[in-house]
Amino acid sequence: MSSFDKAEQALSDIRDEMQRAIGEHGWFNSRHEGYAVILEELDELWNEIKQNASPEYIYAEAIQVSAMAMEFAAQYGRGVKKKRSENPLKNSATKKA
Repeated sequence: MSSFDKAEQALSDIRDEMQRAIGEHGWFNSRHEGYAVILEELDELWNEIKQNASPEYIYAEAIQVSAMAMEFAAQYGRGVKKKRSENPLKNSATKKA
């Protein structure tokens, strides 16, 4: 299987996992929850890596991390993106002064 075919399979698995998770848990209730879920999945992936788990377990966890990141991007990505030139720290400091 070529690298492109592996990537296509991974994308398909990510979409399937995202649909399964949304069907079971619904969309994220907030960005904070989305971040927490992504972090939890990432920690689970890291634990599998540290335990030298099989490639199948590592793949499954990587798919879950990716699916949660895709869900987050789909829910919050478009329409809420700030311009790179906006610096929230600078703006808050200006307001306090």
